[in-house]
Amino acid sequence: MKPAIALMPVLVCAAVAALWLTREGTPEVDRVKPSQNHETKTESDGLRVVASGMSEVAKSGEKGGEKSVAAPRIVDRVALSTTTSEQAAGSSTLGVSNDVARAWPVRSTSGTTPATAGRGGANPDVSVPTKIAFRALWYLGTDPEAEKTWLRAINDRNQPPGVRSDLIIDMVDEGYSDNDHPSEVDLPIIKSRLELIERYAPFAIDDVNKRAFEVAYRELLELYLRLGDKR
Repeated sequence: MKPAIALMPVLVCAAVAALWLTREGTPEVDRVKPSQNHETKTESDGLRVVASGMSEVAKSGEKGGEKSVAAPRIVDRVALSTTTSEQAAGSSTLGVSNDVARAWPVRSTSGTTPATAGRGGANPDVSVPTKIAFRALWYLGTDPEAEKTWLRAINDRNQPPGVRSDLIIDMVDEGYSDNDHPSEVDLPIIKSRLELIERYAPFAIDDVNKRAFEVAYRELLELYLRLGDKR
């Protein structure tokens, strides 16, 4: 019994120490948790405040009749620029293709062109190469662009007078379904050429062109009347 009684103070002290340690540990945990909760709550509240502020700004903008438009991203601007450039390039390519597809107008002003290469030289001073001008003659009355090319050639004083005269008079014989035997199917072309002469003859650049217009008109009119009687 005496040894047990002697150990009692020791056991009591140990129990008190354990209780004290337990109480000391609990406040430490409690002090940490409120701090963490406070920080978390503060961060969350901050986000809510920012979101609420943005919402209020948006609402005030809508009330004031203003709408916020986001600026295009750099990628969008680059894509838009590329698309626009490609469209412009496509339009340009199509334009060149259309011009090349047609024979007129011929804008060559000098030298030998692919149309005249290997067929003799060309006068470098004329606005339209001679062979091209005679080729345009075939389409008078049917192709407005050919008419423009032909008109530039006959009004070019650098063209020899004989060439200009032939370009006018030869419309009587060229450009029909059968040049050797014009028929009733060619009457619309003949009529168009008569109207063409009536339009340009008053503005002949010299007597050479004036006489050529008179000859061409007289012969075309005779041909028109003759073919018209066959109907």
